[in-house]
Amino acid sequence: LFRSLAPQQAEYARTIRGAGDALLGVINDILDFSKAEAGGMTLEVTDFDPRALAEDAVALFTGKAKEKGLALAARVDPKVPSRLRGDVGRLRQILSNLVGNAVKFTDHGSVTVEARLLDEAEARARVRFEVRDTGIGISPEGRERLFKAFTQADASTTRKYGGTGLGLAISKKLVEAMGGDIGVDAEPGRGSTFWLEVSLPVGAAADPASEAKARRSVPPPVGAWGRSKILVAEDNPINQRVVLLQLGQLGCRADVVADGREAVAATAAIPYDIVFMDCQMPEMDGFEATAQIRRREERLGRRTVIVAMTANAMEGDRERCLAAGMDDYVPKPVRPEALAEAVRRWYKPVDAAAVAGLLALGDGAMFRELTEQFLGDAERRAAELGKSAAAGDFEAVRLTAHTLKGSSGTMGARGVQDLCGQLEAAAAAKDLSGAPKLLAVLAGELAAVADALRSAAAKA
Repeated sequence: LFRSLAPQQAEYARTIRGAGDALLGVINDILDFSKAEAGGMTLEVTDFDPRALAEDAVALFTGKAKEKGLALAARVDPKVPSRLRGDVGRLRQILSNLVGNAVKFTDHGSVTVEARLLDEAEARARVRFEVRDTGIGISPEGRERLFKAFTQADASTTRKYGGTGLGLAISKKLVEAMGGDIGVDAEPGRGSTFWLEVSLPVGAAADPASEAKARRSVPPPVGAWGRSKILVAEDNPINQRVVLLQLGQLGCRADVVADGREAVAATAAIPYDIVFMDCQMPEMDGFEATAQIRRREERLGRRTVIVAMTANAMEGDRERCLAAGMDDYVPKPVRPEALAEAVRRWYKPVDAAAVAGLLALGDGAMFRELTEQFLGDAERRAAELGKSAAAGDFEAVRLTAHTLKGSSGTMGARGVQDLCGQLEAAAAAKDLSGAPKLLAVLAGELAAVADALRSAAAKA
């Protein structure tokens, strides 16, 4: 958003955004603490990957760490199970708070996130997460105050670094709600190690080789999400533009409507992958629009992912969104990171109905074998397409694209199928000028399909 501004304008904009972020952080901290004090914090238990959790916590602060010249790393003991069950959102909140503090209070050196297995028995794993830094450290007196609300290690810390003193108090209440422990080992001038220990059920195991290969092949957003069909339902023109720009930076294309009635009509005409739905709109609000969409979908036997966008952050608001039939929730002002996380969570590059049909033909082993056979063949044919296009061999491109179009359709990879159709048509017209761009998008789409198919195969 800053690219079109003059340097001084961009600096003003960054300052305003920084002040807004700080104020939003204070408000969110106070609301979270109020919920915790009132016993209103609820845990949402799902399967999650602890490695992805650690990497995500680090990724949020790579920019700030780079600005300060800090080394930032995440390490997870191979003994930690690949899948655990717990509230990954709250765990991410805790780790993000600890990593954010570590980056804030460290001027030189490094910040490291580590996770290791303490013990495993009866399908439960006790895992210890540590956030180590080489920062200013903490005195014994400061350590005693750290986890109390509205306090920091000392007054000079608040004056120099800012903050509400609520983050650690909230983290402590969250960890305790999970039945875990949280603490700190630190000395002045020698850095700090914040740690938390939680005992969590082990989730359904996935094939380690497939998981590792899928992680290595995760594509950049433009390639992976460029085929997504997204609708933004938002009445405020400025908010519309900001969300569309943010989605565009993620490589997503989106349509926009200004009220709930238009959203209902748009989703009837186009099978969107994700709808970002403002809750408060004229004519018809997001709750009623969602209810109407869900009633229609019950008759049609399909379901569109609907993600709420709302400025309300009070207790029970998220529950109201989910009760209305929405699938997820992002708070306003909407941040690029929140949009990226929602798209990553909900965009499925493979048609679920096609996968279900294939699974009905045999067992999980057959589907896994079919998946690897398709992905291996697709990788080879994509390489052939690149070579043939570079050589200007129209017939070879046409035949290869036609073959891959058919197999990808069978596997439910609609984006790959569509791209191959475009390549086939271009080759038939003897015009491959747009092939390099199509092939680049195809590579990202194939990687996303590989991730989705292997995930489905692991659960089969």
